[in-house]
Amino acid sequence: MRKMKFKYTSLIIYVLFGNAFGVIAEVGVKHTDLKLELVQVLFRHGARTPDKAEFKYINYAGLNAYNPYGLGELTNLGKKQLFKVGQMLRQRYSDFLSEDFNTSDVYAYSSEDDRTKMSLQVVLAGLYPPSSEFVWNKKLNWIPLPARYTPKELDILLKPTFSSRFISINNEFKRSAEFQSKISEHLDFINFLKDKLGVDESLDEVNFIAFTFNTLYSNEHLNIPLPKWYTDEVKKALFDLINYIHRSMSATTEMKRINGGPLIRTLLENMNVNSTVVNPRKIYLYSGHDLNLAAVSVALGFSDAFDHPDYANGLIMEKWSDSENQLYVRWLAWTTAGGEPKALKLKDCEEFCPIDSYINILKKSEVIPSDEEMNLLYNDFVKRRKKSIQDLFFGDSAVTSK
Repeated sequence: MRKMKFKYTSLIIYVLFGNAFGVIAEVGVKHTDLKLELVQVLFRHGARTPDKAEFKYINYAGLNAYNPYGLGELTNLGKKQLFKVGQMLRQRYSDFLSEDFNTSDVYAYSSEDDRTKMSLQVVLAGLYPPSSEFVWNKKLNWIPLPARYTPKELDILLKPTFSSRFISINNEFKRSAEFQSKISEHLDFINFLKDKLGVDESLDEVNFIAFTFNTLYSNEHLNIPLPKWYTDEVKKALFDLINYIHRSMSATTEMKRINGGPLIRTLLENMNVNSTVVNPRKIYLYSGHDLNLAAVSVALGFSDAFDHPDYANGLIMEKWSDSENQLYVRWLAWTTAGGEPKALKLKDCEEFCPIDSYINILKKSEVIPSDEEMNLLYNDFVKRRKKSIQDLFFGDSAVTSK
């Protein structure tokens, strides 16, 4: 069982990170009685099938290959991956979290997608297996637990790239000499893929790269036969391109502020720093996408946290206090489903980063959107929504026109 209360008098910890980090972090902890106060977790959904947009262009396997799941849905492998994540969190924070689920302890939030909502439910199942008092079916070691989501047309936390301002500046960057030069370097490779997959050359390169990578990666995890031309060399080239595209979505300060900023700001607000408000929460869970992990990682300078945010990868933000009531922030990441999280180190700060230093780092990097910018984002989402409020909350996406 892992103890979450440390007693260090004067200690230097040297942590050698794995291949994903490749650096040595020197950490000085001077205060005693470090006590964990809050855990916040952002994770990617588990293995999935290709979604409708991807299948429209990359459909060599045929629709039946994705039965019985359908398109864009969590697979059984994905469920197993996220269950391991829940178990990892339970083992890691067993001394901090109550054994039984308490509605005041946990805030669970997902994007609107089925695969993220299901992933969140599976994480909760691994994190809170029912104790004897909560068992309601002896043949089912599971209890239903509450979770929240916002329609994607209104979700500035996990779908910020839907905002008109982000779309505008992202398109502007894609027209830049830097981006065009990168694409030009790989144009022969991209055209090779389009030819092999029989894709219309009018499809823009960014969407094509994303659709191709996601489809082939999904198929690989479903054990669907892959094209013979999909060699390790091709896979590596695609991997590098999609990684560059994800990073390019946070290429400027303003892009970082819109893409990852609202979530980073929310995580900070959840800590209730310098507030008289009592927050009963012990853990926040956010079930999102690779884009969310990439956005937060790049905005905070954790560019090497993930080669590419894989299925069921995630970030942890911990809030600690010491015997002098000083607060600290600690970031960690895991890169295998249910794997041991490794500590991340912010630039110019220790692993246990004093809260004042952490806030100053955020201010200097200008990645936190202001109140005015947050209001503009909210208003933009409301203004641009293509559905009525009634359709957003009560509409059935499976019902389409003939």
